[in-house]
Amino acid sequence: MSEEQNKKSEDRIQNEELKKEESEQHFPEDIHAPKQPSTENMEIHAHELHKAPGHGWKHYLFEFFMLFLAVFAGFLAENWREHSVERSREKQYIRLLLDDLKSDTSFYQSQKQKLLKKQPDFDSLFRLLTQLKPASNQKILEKFLPLGYTYNFEITSTTYNQMKSSGSLRYIENEDLLRNLQSYYEIFIPKAESLNNDNNEFMRQYILPYYMNHVRSQDWDFKTDSLISSSPVIMNRDQQSDQQLANSVWNYGHLLEAFVRIRLIPCEKKAEELSELIKKEYRIR
Repeated sequence: MSEEQNKKSEDRIQNEELKKEESEQHFPEDIHAPKQPSTENMEIHAHELHKAPGHGWKHYLFEFFMLFLAVFAGFLAENWREHSVERSREKQYIRLLLDDLKSDTSFYQSQKQKLLKKQPDFDSLFRLLTQLKPASNQKILEKFLPLGYTYNFEITSTTYNQMKSSGSLRYIENEDLLRNLQSYYEIFIPKAESLNNDNNEFMRQYILPYYMNHVRSQDWDFKTDSLISSSPVIMNRDQQSDQQLANSVWNYGHLLEAFVRIRLIPCEKKAEELSELIKKEYRIR
């Protein structure tokens, strides 16, 4: 090999070394950069992850159990909350029922006393109208005027009706108490209301017309049911009209007495029994 060729070869080697040095100086970070893992190493690493502890069937079973436990705990909490709300509503309804029954009992007692107090007046008027010697107009009107009343049946069944329509009667678990409530509100009260309505209709049909046909408005004060005239007049009075009025007041008086005996008193007892059952069941003093 000639000397010239040797020199060219040495120059080429030197040029390559200079380029390498320049490249290393221009990208110094590449010297220490980590080598990229091969595809083969990545596949091996991923495969090993699947075999890592805690990711087997036991792990998935544990996760399923924890999920089930969380759902079940949520269900129990919601069920407890609903039960708590229902118990609170039940207590509210029971308190309202007791208030209604207390009001009913007070009405029965008041109405019973009022109607029984009227009975002697019906009897006295009947005797005046049927005695052999006709009584004076004044005596008849003094007895008759306070008797011309109809009577309301003022029972409070709002709470029971609300519980029934909303399905809240299910809150009452005591079957005996529920049966007695239904008996009171759906049997006792409707029967009493029906008879009371019949009595009022009898009064309007047979007694009220007597006011219109025989009593002069200027002779009495309708606010106090008392006479304001010293010489009152019963228009078109005769033996027949006296007998008709006697028949009417006798029947009306007995209808009211029967209403007290077969409706008011049983309703009063039933309301009192219900109150005691409720207080005993819910431990209310």
